[in-house]
Amino acid sequence: MAEEKPIFLNGTTGNDDLRGGAGDDVLEGNGGYDKLSGGDGNDTLKSGDFYNEASGLRLPDKLGDVLDGGAGNDHLFGASGRDLLLGDTGDDELRGGGGDDLLLGGAGNDLLDGGAGLDRAQFGGQRADYSLAKNGEGYTVSHSGESDVTLGIERLLFADRAVAFDLEGNAGQIYRIYQAALNRTPDLGGLGFWIDAADRGLAILDITAGFTQSSEFARLYGSALSNEAFLSQLYLNALHRPADQGGLAFWIDMLDKGVAREAVLLAFAESPENHAQVIGSIQNGIDYIAV
Repeated sequence: MAEEKPIFLNGTTGNDDLRGGAGDDVLEGNGGYDKLSGGDGNDTLKSGDFYNEASGLRLPDKLGDVLDGGAGNDHLFGASGRDLLLGDTGDDELRGGGGDDLLLGGAGNDLLDGGAGLDRAQFGGQRADYSLAKNGEGYTVSHSGESDVTLGIERLLFADRAVAFDLEGNAGQIYRIYQAALNRTPDLGGLGFWIDAADRGLAILDITAGFTQSSEFARLYGSALSNEAFLSQLYLNALHRPADQGGLAFWIDMLDKGVAREAVLLAFAESPENHAQVIGSIQNGIDYIAV
């Protein structure tokens, strides 16, 4: 049988559908909303910003592309958009680029590098079927004799739940607000709801207001509280200690001047004291149920 010749395809600045053959192909999107399918063979797929050599003009590809490596040991490279990278079978290298990307390695031992942005790696099984081990700047995710290495991945998505590693991002901030506002470990569904809201762009003060206006918050703190009574309860629930006189006087003054209670709650949640209390519970990742 004759050896399959490699295919070299460059897309345009438009929306392209590039498909390789059975050989070791190189496909580059070159801007636009593209779908790149490598087929069989050990392929290299590049999402690609548009670059004009004569003018030196570079236009970031913000639209998001679909890169499907197919069978073989493939190399997939996203660009600046929200890209979907599919490794399929083989030992693949998936690198997301600058956008908020979704990476699916498929079968094999894959490298999943999200790059910049809020990136997710998705796995087909239940969370309990996988083991996670810290590996330098990332994690090794093992299942049924196969291991994927993740770098720059903020969220791992499993069939029944997800794990977040953006401890100073949306996930960590929501967890700390839960702990400070309600003095309890977040329920996985509620945590997932508010993480999704933050990821979609809801302002953090609006999220914090959702806690202060909840029935659970009212039951825990009481209704029609004076500023001093509210703060005394907040110190106990968030920091697990009575208020010191200097701190209490400072925050009473802030509230009396019109600072909203949700803003004070957020300040307590993000305080070094609350960070120190919470970090032991989240340093190996935050479990939640994705919306």
